[in-house]
Amino acid sequence: MEDMDSALYYYESSLVIFDEIESNKGVAIAKLNIAQIYTAEKKFKEAETLFLESKEIFEKTGALFYLKDLYLNYTDLLKEQGRFEEAFNYSLLYSDLNDSLMSKELITKINAVE
Repeated sequence: MEDMDSALYYYESSLVIFDEIESNKGVAIAKLNIAQIYTAEKKFKEAETLFLESKEIFEKTGALFYLKDLYLNYTDLLKEQGRFEEAFNYSLLYSDLNDSLMSKELITKINAVE
């Protein structure tokens, strides 16, 4: 628990800094990390708010790598709350995006070899 408190402190500090320098992506990453801690602490309402705020930013900025991670972690939150249908839908979003990103990475590597 002490490790999570320490992590929460640093994530909240980074959130303030990213907000001050107007780094939307940084703000979203910090919120995602805080949401993961809140999920572990069973602070589901707070976690969900942060997940959804991060999701909006990741979608607007095209930060697909982070959006993929958000889908996976948000799935865990939904399962913890017994919202299994929503969890299933987000797990599908995660799988689809993960496959898409892996395909792009593979194509890039193949093209680099040729």
